[in-house]
Amino acid sequence: MKFSLALICFMFVNTLICQKGPLEDMLWKEAGGRIDISEEHGGQYEIIDDAKNGYLKVAFTEEGCGCYTETTVGAFKNSSGVYTTLQTKWDACSWSKKVSSNKGLHTILPENFGLRTFLPKSDSTEYQITSSVFFLDAEVPQKGTDTRISLSYIPFGINMTPDDHILSYGYELKEGHGGANYLYQEELQDMLRKISDENTLQCIIEKTPENIISKDREIVEKLFGEGKKYNSIEELALQVQQIKTIYEISKDIEYKSVVLGWNREEGRFYIKEKIKKDASELSFLEFIKQFSFLKAVC
Repeated sequence: MKFSLALICFMFVNTLICQKGPLEDMLWKEAGGRIDISEEHGGQYEIIDDAKNGYLKVAFTEEGCGCYTETTVGAFKNSSGVYTTLQTKWDACSWSKKVSSNKGLHTILPENFGLRTFLPKSDSTEYQITSSVFFLDAEVPQKGTDTRISLSYIPFGINMTPDDHILSYGYELKEGHGGANYLYQEELQDMLRKISDENTLQCIIEKTPENIISKDREIVEKLFGEGKKYNSIEELALQVQQIKTIYEISKDIEYKSVVLGWNREEGRFYIKEKIKKDASELSFLEFIKQFSFLKAVC
């Protein structure tokens, strides 16, 4: 009897090892391959290898300027024992976030899932803006399968074609034009965080800098004119007007995040819970001081 029990225990443990191996290999493959942390990589790794829960996180902080990258992979099993992966990749110094899967994202996310899930008014409202404002930021769970998707702002200055299903963002060079789809905004951010009067923003939009209070006018006038960041008040006004439009769109946000459950039978996520936006309404100046900007990277 003791022998039989020991044999059963051995077989059970052996089965777990056999199951863990392939899943662990799959997670590492999705993350880009195994890493030998004993080797010199020019920085420090933080790794959470939790294959038994179908979870892997690989973070790296570079020496020097401290650039941070993070890849997280989660595995979700269907009723046939086949795994679907959901992966997030964040490169902080390259201003990019990406969500991907070993299957088409549209086949595993709820049907018609997109920005309209968070901004129902976007179905009936035509916003006057030429670049995407938001992306959907996924949080891969280490325990369980509930997955939170949050509505987040694409850093201002990254210009991407408006899309209702943006789950990734990033800048890229435009071939043949010698340019890129991003514009560093550190000086603009610095100005907007230093001004103190709500009316200053409206004066910039109306192109009447003479009406700005003296303390704020000194700050604003450092930004436009010959040899400065913007050639004219008109160029500066265009930037502030874009942010004003983003502010107006933000007022229509109804849900700040959505929790997705996992349907094993269908091998697909479904909307389990919608979480209402609970923040109090901000003035334009308050909003702009906490807004996401694109700054110079290391």
